[in-house]
Amino acid sequence: MMRIGKLLLYTFIRRILVLVERKKLAKEYCLPEDNLSWEQVDPDLKKWICAACAVNRQVFHMDVHELGGFVPGSRLGKFVIRDMMMLAWDIYSRRDLIETIQDMIDDKLAWQLLRVLQLAGSGYVAGYLTLRESLNVSIVAGQRLQKVTRSWEGLANAYARDYANYMDCESGGEDRRKAFQKLRNAKDTPYTVPFDMALVKSW
Repeated sequence: MMRIGKLLLYTFIRRILVLVERKKLAKEYCLPEDNLSWEQVDPDLKKWICAACAVNRQVFHMDVHELGGFVPGSRLGKFVIRDMMMLAWDIYSRRDLIETIQDMIDDKLAWQLLRVLQLAGSGYVAGYLTLRESLNVSIVAGQRLQKVTRSWEGLANAYARDYANYMDCESGGEDRRKAFQKLRNAKDTPYTVPFDMALVKSW
């Protein structure tokens, strides 16, 4: 019981410190102005990005048809994504996220490039990136993904395989393979756009 109590106390104190740090960083790193709206974005580009990230979103029970897994402006989404970034990535701020993306964007592994796509969408939901920034990163990462794999199935297989290898978690890889099969056979499957479609700015 004492161990559990100490763990809960540690977690509580850590979260308080994180909240204090977030407030400091929020003042230092404000989002740049961005007047880009979804009406200016090619709907197929959004579909492609969401399809690329769909397996990850499905595993975590998020909306596979929304950028970052949540509807725009979702307060719940902002809270959930920020918490996930903190715990899984040690990302506490806009600066942390940008530095993480910069470290990964030049990688040639499908696994890493897909994680960049996931972070770009999550960063938008979390309020760390503007829509324009998120889409710019997604286009670059997506174009590079198209050079290292040739289909949605190839992407899903590479993601599941590399997840199992790099995370040393075969069950996690299997979960992702099953998620892809479920999504591919779903009536509202996200894979309605071709994998090799041109990823370009429409704004």
